[in-house]
Amino acid sequence: MSSRLVFLLGTLLALGCLTGTALAQAVISPDWSEVRRGVVEMQVHRPGQPHSRAYGFALEGVEGIITCQQLVSGAERVFIRVQGGEVFETTEYVAHDTAHDLIVLTSPQEVPPLRRGSHLMLAQRQYGLVPLPPSVKQDTYKMTFVSVLEIEGAGDLLACWGDISPGLPYADSLGRAVGVIEILESDPDKVAFAVPIDRVYEMMAAPDEGGSLASLEPEDKAAWTEVTSADGSLIMGAILARISRFDTAFPYLTRAMDLKRDQAAPLLEWGMACQIQKDFAAAEAYYADALKIDRGSARGHVYLGSCYFQQGKNEQAEAAFQAAIDADPKWAMPLVNLGGLYYSLSRPAEAEALMQRAIALEPLQGLAHLNLGMMYFADGRYAEGRKTLDLLRAQGSGYASRLSSMARSAAGR
Repeated sequence: MSSRLVFLLGTLLALGCLTGTALAQAVISPDWSEVRRGVVEMQVHRPGQPHSRAYGFALEGVEGIITCQQLVSGAERVFIRVQGGEVFETTEYVAHDTAHDLIVLTSPQEVPPLRRGSHLMLAQRQYGLVPLPPSVKQDTYKMTFVSVLEIEGAGDLLACWGDISPGLPYADSLGRAVGVIEILESDPDKVAFAVPIDRVYEMMAAPDEGGSLASLEPEDKAAWTEVTSADGSLIMGAILARISRFDTAFPYLTRAMDLKRDQAAPLLEWGMACQIQKDFAAAEAYYADALKIDRGSARGHVYLGSCYFQQGKNEQAEAAFQAAIDADPKWAMPLVNLGGLYYSLSRPAEAEALMQRAIALEPLQGLAHLNLGMMYFADGRYAEGRKTLDLLRAQGSGYASRLSSMARSAAGR
């Protein structure tokens, strides 16, 4: 079996040789004017301060307006303007989550909600779209999805690249919200990322009686929202390294290392920066040091396995991916990685079984679906391949275009 492998920053993607097949129909883009009705502009009034502008949005299944907590905490009043120019006032919140910088404001008027999507269907380097308020001429702003970062206290964050205001929704190509935009600023660098939309629903499910916005201290916010903090520096450095701005990334990673000397996360991101530059020996050393600190880090084992794989060290890669599975049996990505490795080693049955296990854990795991689609087409199972392509398109995934273009190319042979 011949195979082509593409390496994606800590995730392994197996792409098989395809043969001819009819292609599924493309997905029609949403009516962005309708999507934008769910985005609102806000004027925030705090005592003794000039009023500030902020943004938020409505989301299906959530009663109120979602935004970033740091934008409205300590406010006496917040004026919310909806499509058509109507303005209403709120002084209360329904629920908040300081650890993820999220809050839901009470809304005396119903706002058309955005639908819910999943960040698991975003492909690396895929454009995510930020629906803009109706008062802005432009429908959307494009922001490149870079990677998923794991930050202590915040969990997974969606690293993006672009310059847009916080509080806005990060959406897929179908206009469904997959995250809430956050911004870290440090002149002259501005890094954006998004809190996964799943965190909003988890916040709403947790006990919270709500209360007055004025009762929330502006200083009471997640440490990672400050660029000078250890986690803020780590986010900046990791994102900049992933877009190959290494000279700019290194000072942030150095600061994160200095502030978090006893933690594995900065070592992992230093290792990834080295791996992107193909300095594999240095990357392996950083990963090994990180795993000495946290032997049970599934992400650390995945990073190390991907580094081994890039060098053709297949036995070591297999052991590392298996260690990641053992460390976190409920995380799909190690299964995807190990399945990709097995496919490259001409072990398709084992590879397919691992992809199916990954999907059982995370039904919207786009990378696992893409790999399965590649395997189906390579094996002549065209109906199953087309079904997978339809699923990816129906989810607005950037992986759909990859599967489609490869199938189209093969069909012309």
